[in-house]
Amino acid sequence: MPPGLGERLCEACGSTTTLSVLSPTLPPRIEMESFDMIPFSVSRQFSLLKKQRLTPSQESFSGLIEEDDDLDDDCDDLGSVHMMLNDMSYNVQRYSPEWDDEDIAEVMVLSPKPRNSKLPTISEELDASSPRSNRADCGESVPPLDSPFLGSDETHCCETLAKEPPPVTLSDFDVVVPPSGLPVFCKKRSSGKLYIVKALEGWNTGDELAVVEAIQNLRAPFLEDFLWKFPGVAEGEEGRMYIVSASHSGNLLDLMKTGPIAPMDVLFYICEIVDGLASLHNAKIIHRDLAPSNIFLDHAGHIVLSNFSNAVANGWSDVMPPSAAIEYQAPEILLGWAHDMAVDCWSLGILFHVLLAGTNPIVASVDANLTVRSQILEGQVVMSEMLPREAKDLITKCLERNPKLRATIEQVRDHEHFATVDWYGVRQKKICEHPFLHPSSGT
Repeated sequence: MPPGLGERLCEACGSTTTLSVLSPTLPPRIEMESFDMIPFSVSRQFSLLKKQRLTPSQESFSGLIEEDDDLDDDCDDLGSVHMMLNDMSYNVQRYSPEWDDEDIAEVMVLSPKPRNSKLPTISEELDASSPRSNRADCGESVPPLDSPFLGSDETHCCETLAKEPPPVTLSDFDVVVPPSGLPVFCKKRSSGKLYIVKALEGWNTGDELAVVEAIQNLRAPFLEDFLWKFPGVAEGEEGRMYIVSASHSGNLLDLMKTGPIAPMDVLFYICEIVDGLASLHNAKIIHRDLAPSNIFLDHAGHIVLSNFSNAVANGWSDVMPPSAAIEYQAPEILLGWAHDMAVDCWSLGILFHVLLAGTNPIVASVDANLTVRSQILEGQVVMSEMLPREAKDLITKCLERNPKLRATIEQVRDHEHFATVDWYGVRQKKICEHPFLHPSSGT
């Protein structure tokens, strides 16, 4: 039997299936109800406002006002009615017509008020492991994490409201004397972490402390990270200041004793030394003792410029450093002349040759009749023949005896020897290979 209306025949089994008949889609149509010609003034919802002696023009909008049975019937002040209208999220403006019309006594304009409401949110509990989030609700001004001498890995007072942690003092550390004597390590009792402690005393304590505070404010890479400072409290320690900084590994002098350093490793180190010196010079700080014994390596193998006992923070000086390594000193220092940041570039040239060739290009045993001071002032610069041309040119410009003609740290960075160096990557410590972690075999 053939399928009927709304049915479909299955060819496989011969059964029929009832199909749903869809109504034809009608075009959209707008329906408008007829206007209610009854004035708003007779609306039941406006009965309360009628009791407040409103004007007929106000009564004409009674349909937009909700009735509130809890209002005080004795409220006769029209200002309270206006406040109520505002609470209904409408702005009311009244205008008196300038023409004579018996039917229109006043024009009222209602406009919706902007809404400032916020969506309801659920208060998130602060992460107890995030001290920065806990400090956000603190009523006091919280210093940033990079604040100088913030003091520590200790928790902030807002993290535990019930008990404020005591301030860090010198008694919180135990001194651990290394076999070599310097640097002096100390262990924090609460955490067991190792730090380096140094005592500042003598005539230049104030100058060195000013340099330390300036370096701490820089927060620049490849410079020593100073964490705490404590005044001496024991008998005989008047005027002494203890500086505690992050610990680091051996220095370049220790590394050089293990054998020659590969040229690519030297490039890694010298780039970070140049960047650290650039940060110091931009802050008008002169190191004045740039030697392998004062250049350390952190636990990741990066450079750490240390020992600022001879540094000055005003960009120049006319006093000879009292304890600097003389074989790395510039001629103007040995002559007692006033000097500026160019003395660090002289030391950089000496250091660069020492790292590449293992010898000082000026202070050598070529002439035994000359003292170290005389060799620096009068001796000939003798560079290794194994050095590439670009390295020789850079060292020559750094070892210019006239400080006015000597290369500056900016000119060193722009030298062709560093043409392929990504200085941004150096500053961000994004170099993949760390020589300290992969010691060179010297071959």
